[in-house]
Amino acid sequence: MNNTKQNKRFAQATWQIMEQLLEVDSLEEALSGSLEIIVKERGTTVVTITHNAEIAKMADRVIKLRSGKIASIKRNLHPLPAAEIEW
Repeated sequence: MNNTKQNKRFAQATWQIMEQLLEVDSLEEALSGSLEIIVKERGTTVVTITHNAEIAKMADRVIKLRSGKIASIKRNLHPLPAAEIEW
């Protein structure tokens, strides 16, 4: 993909994020929705580190740590969209 197309897609994704930020009730909701757009538009992997189990419901894969070591890795076959997460 050439730079012009990439720039246009990036600008469109940024615009979607800005629109979304104006419509949400919380920063967490805005960030999660923004990450969701970035993943879909850019095909990018996003790593989120959180203690909030609700955010994990959005993930394709959840890796849990205990005492600094991997305790479990689970695939989420039905990740929820950010709009369906209980904040």
